[in-house]
Amino acid sequence: MKDWKALRYSFGLVPQETSLYMDDLKKIKDTFHHILDLVELQNRAKDKIETYSGGMKRRLSIGRALLHDPEIILLDEPTLGVDVQGSHRIWEYIKTLAKSGKTIFVTTNVMSEADYLCSKLLIIDYGKNIALGTPDELKESLGVKEITIKKKPSLDDVFLHYTGRSLRD
Repeated sequence: MKDWKALRYSFGLVPQETSLYMDDLKKIKDTFHHILDLVELQNRAKDKIETYSGGMKRRLSIGRALLHDPEIILLDEPTLGVDVQGSHRIWEYIKTLAKSGKTIFVTTNVMSEADYLCSKLLIIDYGKNIALGTPDELKESLGVKEITIKKKPSLDDVFLHYTGRSLRD
């Protein structure tokens, strides 16, 4: 692709480390209030970012990634350090974005998050693709015999089946 600027603007990124700057917000005044509404921070629009909680910063980080209306959004550990209520709210934002036609990539170690958010799931271990399918396909592939307690397999069971139970450093 020759138009690198167009390619770059087709992506939105929410990095694992939240970095927010007031300059980001000043450049996009027209879209600013719409984004704050989306991430439910309109009532804190005039507050300094330093006063935001971790969950508020994560929601604002998602909003920042949407400012240029990208087609593809990359989210690295979108709920890292966020409480249960905040995590579920972020999951709802992500689901809404996916329903609007955006392509969403999420990296996560939280299997319940992957189960809720992903229509397709790729398990990567030590840089190798080791399992691919819908969450239901992956769980069904194990069957009840693969786990110690007779219950339906979870994505945690799937992940441990493919990656092992040894601690990772």
